[in-house]
Amino acid sequence: MSRSNRAAGSSGINGARPDTWPSGMCRDTGGFLVYRLTPYARLTHADRIQTFHEAPRALLATIAEQILFEQQWRQTP
Repeated sequence: MSRSNRAAGSSGINGARPDTWPSGMCRDTGGFLVYRLTPYARLTHADRIQTFHEAPRALLATIAEQILFEQQWRQTP
């Protein structure tokens, strides 16, 4: 789906953003939280956000884009 098609609607959910990723613990506890990934920053509890809370549609990504973002984030020092 192209970014222009994604922007057509009003909103999506945090779990579909490219900069979010569920840790193993988040998945094991039901998947209701994801981490918001910030390059060059260590994760803290403050980075956890509600998976199903509303997110601007323009910020949504495909699964492939999410995986790529997480792989690139993991490689940052």
